[in-house]
Order: sequence, then structure tokens, then C-alpha cells
Amino acid sequence: MPPRVPAFVVVLLAVLPTAAGASVRMESPAPGGLVLGTSVVLSVRACAGGRLREHVRLDGTEVPVTWAAGPYRRQWYGRVRLPREGAHHLEVRASCRQRERAVTLAFESRRRGALEPGLALARAYMRAHPAETLRWDWGPAVFLYGLGPLAESGPASFAKAARAYLEAYHERWARRGPPAIDRSDRAAPALTAVSLARDGGNAGALANALAGVDYVKTEPRNRLGTLDHLGHSGLRIFYPGTIWVDSLMMYAVLAARWGRHARDPELLEFAATQPLRFASVLQDPADGLFRHAWRIAAGRPIPTDATYWLRGNGWALVAIAAILDELDLDDPRRPELLRVFLRLAAALRAWQQPDGLWDSLVNHPGLTHPETSGSALVAYALARAVHRGWIDAEYLDVARRAFAGVTARLETRDGALSLPLISGPTNPGPRWNYRSIRARRDLPYGVGPFLLAAFELAGEEFP
Repeated sequence: MPPRVPAFVVVLLAVLPTAAGASVRMESPAPGGLVLGTSVVLSVRACAGGRLREHVRLDGTEVPVTWAAGPYRRQWYGRVRLPREGAHHLEVRASCRQRERAVTLAFESRRRGALEPGLALARAYMRAHPAETLRWDWGPAVFLYGLGPLAESGPASFAKAARAYLEAYHERWARRGPPAIDRSDRAAPALTAVSLARDGGNAGALANALAGVDYVKTEPRNRLGTLDHLGHSGLRIFYPGTIWVDSLMMYAVLAARWGRHARDPELLEFAATQPLRFASVLQDPADGLFRHAWRIAAGRPIPTDATYWLRGNGWALVAIAAILDELDLDDPRRPELLRVFLRLAAALRAWQQPDGLWDSLVNHPGLTHPETSGSALVAYALARAVHRGWIDAEYLDVARRAFAGVTARLETRDGALSLPLISGPTNPGPRWNYRSIRARRDLPYGVGPFLLAAFELAGEEFP
């Protein structure tokens, strides 16, 4: 018997037949979706010249709503209080070209329950992508990294399946031998290999971990004391002598994990200094956000203007949090790492949109699209930092709103949960480059961050 899909993912959407081609569209929450908290933020696209009604119908009752223009064309935000938890039915109406348009949808609301959609999305991804089919590369590595906490301390039945999935992946690559690790992205799968080798003595995982660690130890350092993102691979021809913020996640966290496990002070020190070296050239001194990359010989960032890629800033936050987890509490580098983290957290907080998400270009909302993978990374890192006592508790609200915003976007496709609005693979470039990246769904480096955030926020109540 196939696993039962949770009730909150059952789709129930109907567009009222007021006219063909009705042009009122609900972007969030998704039809049949889950709203976490006591209110729902509506993101609606209305027709050109349309006017949204100042009341919506919630569960058969007219309730007032104040609409505010969003950053996108014809986009509007509105917040509606929910009188209770459970199933809801919503109707939004607008006048369009002197005709009435309407959209209706059903959704469920809860004050707790962050973990359940995470488990459902993880199961859907594992069913669609057996462990034996995953490549040795950064994308699958991020999914596996997100799965790791659930395999270690998630619900017992799921934890067993998740650990078996991780072991199957690493056993396969231990038999085959990983491809040549010649750049940061190829080192990333070793992250979960370290966990398996450390916690269970898995011989195959140990071999995979050592392959990644060998790259970190032997790859030449550049004059910043970091590793070129493209290492010694042939891809360097396109970006010679560059560091990318992505690398903090792909190799620096690996160095910290192995350095702690193997009691290797030199490797642990290398890991602890990486965010600081990256921040010295990538973190804007004025606003605290990270640019995507840095050309070492030219001494300039990519992009050169104040354009900040969300997922890259998410990588920086998560990597710093992961490295702090591996350092002793009296480590002298902790205060400086926390200063970088706090400046970035404050900068991101200022750009959070009313629905809890950030745009793929953080400081240019409306040019790209609301982005779920980076929003989930930020939610996870901020929640973890609050739970560890590193930053003020007020950032927990930022994390909860971000996670609730991503959760509200979850859709059901072919009976399984699906995560949309994940920006595709992104190379550093000018602003137009980021605008050209298409939003996709269910990419492993979007699902993995959602699992991390779901696990970290599992015990939280959403106000």
C-alpha cells in the first residue's frame, strides 16, 4: 500500500466561472496547503487595472483585509486573521474590466507542526530519486545534508529509512569510487560521509569522507588563504582565480566537521578562518550582505554593483552556524564569526517580504522571483542561532515567518508534496544573469534546506 498523503496536501481549488480567462490568481497559500500560525498572508496577482475587494470570504464569513502593493506587477499582499486551527475555505474577489473575478481555495492552518511537511517532502524526494541514482555532486549533497538530522534524531520509523538511504548512497560511491574531486562542489558529498563514519563506523562512508578531506587538505591555497571555487578543474577557464560564497558550505563545513572528529587542530583552524576571509572581500561594509564571488587577481567582486544573491547569503549563514557548532565555546575566533553572522542576519531581516520570503535578488525585490531554497536556508540558520543562544530571540520570529512562507508555497503534484520557486544553478555574473535563472521545483538543493528548517523548528509554536 502506498504511504498516505497527509490531509493538508489534498488539493481543493476552483476558479469561479464568472468569465473565461479569469485573471485573479492566488500565489500563496497554495491550494490545499498548510498555513502555520494564526493568520494567513495572501499573495494575489490581480488583473490589469483591477481592484481587489476590501473584504474576503473566509469560511463563509466576510472579513476585512487591507491590501498593499507587492514588488511585482499586479501583485498584492493582504493578511487575514484565522479564528481557529483546522480546515478553511477562502474566496477573494476583484473587479476586472467592469467584470467580477474570483478565486477560491481550501487550506489548513496549525500553530505547530513544522516537521510533518518536512517528512512528507523528504519521503516524496526519496521515492522519486532512489539513493543509488544520485550523482556525486553538490546538489544531491545538499539534500543528503538536510536529511542527516532526520536520520540521526527524527521520528524512529523515518530515521531508519533515512539512514538506510544515506548508507545506500555512500556504499554505492564507495564501491565505484567518487569521481575526481577537483573543485569545491565535488567535495560536498563528503559532508554526510563524515557523519556516517563518525557515528556508525561505516567503512564505505569513511573512504568517501577521506576523499573529500584529502581535497581540502591538499588543494593549493590562494593568496586570500582560501580555495578557488573551481579548484584545478577545467572549468577554471571560465572563472580563473575566483572564490564563490557557495564554497563556504561545500568545503569549509567539511573541514570543520572532520577537524573536530579527527582532532585535527590545523584543519579546524582552517575551517574557522574561512568565513572571515570570505567576509573580508565579499561582505559589503555598508549593508552587511554578501556578494556572490570575488576575482582575486582583479581585486573586485562579481557582480560589481550592489546585487546580492539570496541563496549565496543563505550558504554563508548556514556555513557559519555549522562551523560554530564544531568549535569549542572558548575558541577565540567565535566572537568574530558571530559578528559576521549578526551583520548578515540584520541585513537580511531588513529585506524580508510580507509573506516571509526573500527574492532571489535580496535587495531588488520584483526583478526575479520569491525564492524558497534561500529562504529556507535563512530560516534554518537563524532558528539554530537563537536556539544556541548566539543571537537575540527576536530573530526567531524572522525564521518562523520565513519557514511559514515557504511552507505555504508547498504544492501537491501526483499525490506528493512539491517545493516550487527554487532558482536553478546560478553562476556569478551581472544583475541580468540572475534575472535569467528560471525558477524550478524539487531541486535537491531546495528540498535539503527545507528539511533542515523543518527539523530545527519542529518544536516551535507559530504565532
